[in-house]
Amino acid sequence: MTDHDRRTQYAILPKIWMMEAQVKKIARQIIGYGMVGLVGTLAHYTVLAMGVEFDLMSPTAATSLGFVVGAVINHILNHIWVFKSKQMLRQTAFQFYGVALGGFFLNLGVFYTLSEIAGLQYLISQVIATGAVFLSTFMLNRIWTFART
Repeated sequence: MTDHDRRTQYAILPKIWMMEAQVKKIARQIIGYGMVGLVGTLAHYTVLAMGVEFDLMSPTAATSLGFVVGAVINHILNHIWVFKSKQMLRQTAFQFYGVALGGFFLNLGVFYTLSEIAGLQYLISQVIATGAVFLSTFMLNRIWTFART
């Protein structure tokens, strides 16, 4: 190995360590986002099931209300715990709820298509819709909403 090869090797190592640290940070955020998402999803599904089972509203209206309840919970917990934002909660609200609105329409479209058009049971439809929303909202919140944290 030449001196040039050694210098190149040692110059690359710090970059690899930085990339490794970044990958670990993203992995922690995805896991935290998933845990927070479970809390928000539990609230969402509770509102959905209560609305339908107590015959208070249609499944589509119940999932819409449940999504909003879950989004509020998710914003607060993601702000404080997952992304550890130093910004005021209201400073991230516009972006977070913009992403949530996109997720809402994705959720609604998938849910409606599966439950109302395809005739799939409403809870199965919701599980599939939730999966469709998870990664897209994580990435958008990470690169836009909480980018400055």
